[in-house]
Amino acid sequence: MRENSACFGFIVSSGRYVGSYSRIYQKHLYISPNVCNSIYCKQLNRTCFHFSHRLVVPKRRQLTRPNLVASFDSLVSNKTLLENISKLGYETPLPIQTSAIPSIKQGLDVTLGSHTGSGKTLAFLLPILEGIHTQQKKVQVLIIEPTRELCVQVASVCASLCNNMGIRSVSLIGGANVHRQMDSLKEKQPHIVLGTPGRLYELAIEKHVLNAAQASVVVVDEVDQCLDSRTNGGELEALLQACSSRKQTIFCSATCSSNLVVEASQRFQRDAVVIGSQWTSNNSNNNNSSPENIQHFMIAAAKHKHLQVVRQILFANPLPSAAIIFVNDQHRAKVIASKLQEFKLKVTCMQGNQSKLERAKVLKDFRQRKYPILVCTEVLARGMDFPFVSHVIQLELPTDAQHYLHRAGRCGRAGVAGFCFSIVSPEYSFVVKKFSKALNIAIHSVEIKNNKLFHQGKEWSVESNNLLPPSKVHQDESLPSASKLEAEFDQLVKELEEAETWEDVDDIVADEDVDTVTDDVQLKKNVLDSSQEKVVSKKKKKKTAKAKKRLSEIAKRQAPKINDNLEGWGPPADLPPTKFRDIPYAAFSKTDRLGKAADWTANVRSGKPFDRYSADGDEDGMFQTVEGRAGSKFATAFHGRNVRVPFLTRTTSNFRDFRGRTQEERERSKKWDRKDHAFRRRFDDRRRELRKASIEVQADWVLKEELSFSELSKLSFSNVSEAKDIVSCGVLEYYDKTNDRISVKSEKHLERFEDRTFHYVGTTDDPVIRELASQGQGRIYITSSILSLLMSSARTVYSWDIVVHRVGDKLFFDKREGSMIDMLTVNETAHDPPKDEKNLPREEQVNSMQSLTIEATLVNQNFSQAVLNPSQKYELERPNPFAEEDERVASVGYRYRKWTLGEYDVVVRTEFDAVLKPAREEETPLFLSLKALNEVPDLNTKPGSGSDWRNKLDSQRGAVFATELKNNAAKLTRWTLSSLLCDADQLKLGFVSRVSPRDNTNHVILGIQTYKPREFAAQIGLNLNNSWGVFHQMVQLCFKHMEEESKAIIMKDPNKPIIRLYSVPEDAFEEDDDGEKEDEEDQEEEEIVVRAE
Repeated sequence: MRENSACFGFIVSSGRYVGSYSRIYQKHLYISPNVCNSIYCKQLNRTCFHFSHRLVVPKRRQLTRPNLVASFDSLVSNKTLLENISKLGYETPLPIQTSAIPSIKQGLDVTLGSHTGSGKTLAFLLPILEGIHTQQKKVQVLIIEPTRELCVQVASVCASLCNNMGIRSVSLIGGANVHRQMDSLKEKQPHIVLGTPGRLYELAIEKHVLNAAQASVVVVDEVDQCLDSRTNGGELEALLQACSSRKQTIFCSATCSSNLVVEASQRFQRDAVVIGSQWTSNNSNNNNSSPENIQHFMIAAAKHKHLQVVRQILFANPLPSAAIIFVNDQHRAKVIASKLQEFKLKVTCMQGNQSKLERAKVLKDFRQRKYPILVCTEVLARGMDFPFVSHVIQLELPTDAQHYLHRAGRCGRAGVAGFCFSIVSPEYSFVVKKFSKALNIAIHSVEIKNNKLFHQGKEWSVESNNLLPPSKVHQDESLPSASKLEAEFDQLVKELEEAETWEDVDDIVADEDVDTVTDDVQLKKNVLDSSQEKVVSKKKKKKTAKAKKRLSEIAKRQAPKINDNLEGWGPPADLPPTKFRDIPYAAFSKTDRLGKAADWTANVRSGKPFDRYSADGDEDGMFQTVEGRAGSKFATAFHGRNVRVPFLTRTTSNFRDFRGRTQEERERSKKWDRKDHAFRRRFDDRRRELRKASIEVQADWVLKEELSFSELSKLSFSNVSEAKDIVSCGVLEYYDKTNDRISVKSEKHLERFEDRTFHYVGTTDDPVIRELASQGQGRIYITSSILSLLMSSARTVYSWDIVVHRVGDKLFFDKREGSMIDMLTVNETAHDPPKDEKNLPREEQVNSMQSLTIEATLVNQNFSQAVLNPSQKYELERPNPFAEEDERVASVGYRYRKWTLGEYDVVVRTEFDAVLKPAREEETPLFLSLKALNEVPDLNTKPGSGSDWRNKLDSQRGAVFATELKNNAAKLTRWTLSSLLCDADQLKLGFVSRVSPRDNTNHVILGIQTYKPREFAAQIGLNLNNSWGVFHQMVQLCFKHMEEESKAIIMKDPNKPIIRLYSVPEDAFEEDDDGEKEDEEDQEEEEIVVRAE
């Protein structure tokens, strides 16, 4: 046994001792007996056989009840902490707190097992806060919560208790920005860290930002849920193993006899003390029972009447102060909430697939009782503290008794009366009886009549001395009564009797509220029948009968119900009848491409398929001329098919017979015929190929601004200062001048550099930018890759997106994970751009858009390293900020520069690829930007016959470059802007071609052309004032539409020359608390970008 040993289920007194290896320790500690204690006692006795000292176990008759204290003064000695406890409204400690606080103060490993709402949170927080050393700047306490909502709740209580104590705490939950949480850990240096298992595992195990081994106390709340293997059990075990072996471990659970809790205590705790609050209940043998202040009811009803039963419960005595309705399915929760809203009830909904902001807003509205009825799934079944909730309604039963117990624990908090209703179909009532037997609680079968509960024909009496005031769950100020309806119908019948024309009747009925009028059909019938006795005149009697018939028809009419499907196209899943459900069908969504709409206005020419656009030769027969002479004949007969053209049917000596041509001439003629016939297709049958967006627009995105390319081309901004260099990082290799002599005749094989790493780091992930931002160097932070894309956005065709973060008065332009903006496009601006690989046969997919993009990116990476001399290096001020130990990084240099753009200071991370030795040694070397253009060959070209570049590059290099400028205008503009931003002295463009047209892995360099960036910008028609004007406009729009601490996305429309600015939720593009992984395709593309293969 260790020093922190304890006996279970008794108090050791009158000289009793517990043995250990070398010493004997006297124990004075009361532990409540329960099932767990008997298990631990058996384990303890088995262990004691190996000890030399004798273990004396007192008998159960020596049990003594603990002395319950009247205030926190005897448990807590810190005066500031006592003041904070008093501010929170806590006066008297609960039994679990009275027993647990002394044990935790002694450093014992403790398992707190008591029902929900018994005060376990304060039981472990108070002794922990009192034992923290504020002078030590390290993590001393690690608190692990199973869900985000529970973590936020405990963090709020902890922050209130830490007020004016100098204790710093940080909350790390999934769904939030992980980079800000990492910065918060470094800046605050917290004493207490609270978090969910997924996020703590990521920061402690994967990224090594959080040092879990420093924590001397580890608390696991709702340990059975945290250890559940279906959620995050493996992550919690890894966290506990990463902590120090000398740590104090505290487990909390409302079901401490669970096998998971027992197993966890045996594995991760040292002779744990199990503390329960069973002496507050008559049931001292079962720790899994429900508190006595919660009454349990079961109502058996047909399934189609369940919602009516829910409505009856909400208006029955006792009236609810607030209610939580539990269901098992996320979609079911939405449906139930919408149907209850049709009853004009104040209902809100919460389920697992909502974003962090949506769930926070729902909880805020529910706590403020703006919506006193909450429909939710199992996400709120554990640990959440709602002291104002009086009713829990289980519209769908949980899977086991333990989940039933946790659901019921959401009401009746802190001793207040609570009511748990289970609505079941009659055939499933046996399940509730099983729960009753397993939990040893009484679940009464009741029915509701006249807003009262009846059990076995007798009214159920509810004590009202401990009930919360009820809330108004109805949307209206007052509910319509029968007398009010009767008065309304009397007035309506009177007006109908006095009406003289049917127009008057229509006007009267049109002014009425049809929904209110049709609320009680039987009442209408009675009122209308009684009105017949008041009619004396036959005329009035006849008119009243017509009015009755008219009103009956209107009463039967009901406004059509629109079944809106919020999750996709088509009807909702629960709309079809039962017999049609679960029938397989072809699934579809809003992102699917729709075919071309039918042209209903086109003329039907089924009887004349040929020559439908030709004209008759004898057109003047349809007219009579005034002058008596034939008019000029204008015919279009030569445009039809099967028509002989006279001057083309003659044989000319210049034409040779097709059979007399050579084989090469025949192939050339066939190729020309294919191209020629391509222009003879029906002009009204062209199908436009829709491009896919870089990211799908979500329903919670808000469109803030829309800019067309024509607007962008008119922008100009000249108030830009000269760039100032802040810092430079990296190591560069020298350019080999012998490569300038490469030509088509002396081509050079392009070497592949698989052992070098190419980093494409975003703005917020750059440690240097974070350092400059903390120093206040600027208001705008961006990389040259993103800035050049924004500046050249008016020349782009494909879709792209850029994420914008606003932090206070600063803007960070960043890329999201999996973004393709660092991938190079091929022939993006060509008249006939590359097609999607889905629209090409397998043998032609090597020239698809996706394959060419990957090929161009790898060719550019390999070219930037193949023309360098690795034996000579040039080191900048700082080393590469992204390089790791024993990692061979590609030659690259980063220069961080600052511009003043009007009222904004812009900090940009620019980069160049190599340096060139100057003519004189005393001069500084020249900085180079190395880029490569790759040829897209015709797949029908035979190997060895020569590609287009091989035939023209040496003799007609200007024509080749003009074609590339037309087909790749966006890419060349971005390269030019990047060279200007980094102030490169030269821009070298390499011309790279495939060795074989169908082999996209082997390439050769056919030539290298050198340009000065400013001269090259003028040559391609690049206007820098317009480029800065576009970026300045984007910055102004972001500051205009973005609030502080918000996120937005700038997105290019995939099929239109339009750029849109969307406001997105704060947790957009972030991993959730389950650690969802990216798609396999995105992972493969990212690996290709990072390493050249």
